Amino acid sequence: FPTRRSSYLLRATTASHRRHNPPRAATSLTTGYCTGRGPPQKPAPARDAAPHARPHNCTATLAITPLSLSPCACKAPPRHPFNPLTVLRLTIALGAGHATVGTIFDHIWGTGHDGMAPESMTALADKLGVSDLQAAISDQAVKDTLRKNTEDAVAAGVYGVPSFLIDGQLFWGDDMFDMMLEWLNDPSMLDHPEAKRITALEPAAERRR
Repeated sequence: FPTRRSSYLLRATTASHRRHNPPRAATSLTTGYCTGRGPPQKPAPARDAAPHARPHNCTATLAITPLSLSPCACKAPPRHPFNPLTVLRLTIALGAGHATVGTIFDHIWGTGHDGMAPESMTALADKLGVSDLQAAISDQAVKDTLRKNTEDAVAAGVYGVPSFLIDGQLFWGDDMFDMMLEWLNDPSMLDHPEAKRITALEPAAERRR
């Protein structure tokens, strides 16, 4: 998730919507391969899950604007996409807490530092209180956790960021944030006949692999 501006901006929004049990941040390499031009084809589980976002105009009635750019300082890094492996491993090494994620987001997308340059990563490690960056990201347990998170994310149908997986429902994309909030208030909204019809739609065209 530290690789996308949309995730950074949504983080500022979700901070005001967290309740007693804030969402757990799960770091996976799906956030890495999706930062380029996107996968050539949505995996089948993702196609099943993605249409949950598409009945938005039919069923979501929240009249709020989830994001206002005016109070949100955002500066893009000097290059993008970038290889996120270091920041993903560092996030896991530090427990993937909200404070850690916030510092990483702010470093890359708030102040515009490079997302993979050694000097930028060293500066980020200093901000996070990590004295030996290489030791932290080279730990085998960290590598194994990232690999498992990636496998779990793919199995759940995640193929892009930001993605929210809540009680088996997958909401993908920053434009689906309103719908996710509506669903949290009324989970029955996805039982609407039109929502079910859209979820079952067959794709008319797909990219070649």
